[in-house]
Amino acid sequence: DEVSDPETRRLRKILDGLSPGRPHHIQLSHVPGIDWRLSTVTDAATGAVLGRAWAPDAEGAVRDGVSTAIARAQVPGPDGAGSPVSALCTNALLLADAGDLASLDTQVSAHARAHHVRYAGQPLREDPVLGELPFWHGPVQARPIRPLAAEENDEH
Repeated sequence: DEVSDPETRRLRKILDGLSPGRPHHIQLSHVPGIDWRLSTVTDAATGAVLGRAWAPDAEGAVRDGVSTAIARAQVPGPDGAGSPVSALCTNALLLADAGDLASLDTQVSAHARAHHVRYAGQPLREDPVLGELPFWHGPVQARPIRPLAAEENDEH
């Protein structure tokens, strides 16, 4: 949970202030061969996910994950229960330059080939707060694919 970035420290104080006496925990995840990081911010007592973010580096992932947790805490659902704000933030993809996106695409494609998976998603066009969006977003899953038998590889 060591954070050196002043902005992230400031955001963590805001999150702490939204739920006094209920500390949060941050976990960083990494897929070997892929440079980007995923942060998961949880309620330290219950383990409930408060926010997640994917970014090109650990500091960005933590900062965006904490920001997402803050947004979810500040925007309750209509019945006072769960927030309509997505728990996952991928804004870093919108801010990345073409070179970074090409590198990420190469790394993810290589990972998929090496692990015999394909990625499938359910594209969404609407946000609960903003309405219709000018871009697609949504959950993505890795699904196993059947590797070709040696004789099938030789035929093509």
